[in-house]
Amino acid sequence: RQMCIRDRYTRVHELEVEAKTFSEGSQRLRVLLEQAVKNNHLLAANQMNSVSIDDRLIAQDSLIRTLRGDNAEMARAIKLLEEELDKMKATLDEGERQKQKFMRESALMRRSLKEKDDELVRKLGPLGLLDPKRQAEFSPKVLSLIHI
Repeated sequence: RQMCIRDRYTRVHELEVEAKTFSEGSQRLRVLLEQAVKNNHLLAANQMNSVSIDDRLIAQDSLIRTLRGDNAEMARAIKLLEEELDKMKATLDEGERQKQKFMRESALMRRSLKEKDDELVRKLGPLGLLDPKRQAEFSPKVLSLIHI
């Protein structure tokens, strides 16, 4: 049971790391793209005479569409990972609640057994059933019934 909870926690941790990696990768791509756009602008400024404005606008429009597509794809992947992470956290929380419930029930059972044992000692003590010297006076069947 604890291994299952550890496995769930490990999976949640792996998902968090994967989401962080996706985010960092997206940021790196954004920086590289901005650098490429800056370089492209500088290059375009130098070659302004040879390249028409229409060609530059078409290239920029194509680049923008590509970036939007990449961004949408990354957003979908992050959303799926976040949903999976939320499910794993909910499962982990449920496991923790069940563990706490089990621990409470176990404590109650131990307390009840202790009370029953004390009650048995109180009731059998005056009869001498707990005294090894007097046990010989009782039949083996009686002794087996009280589990001494």
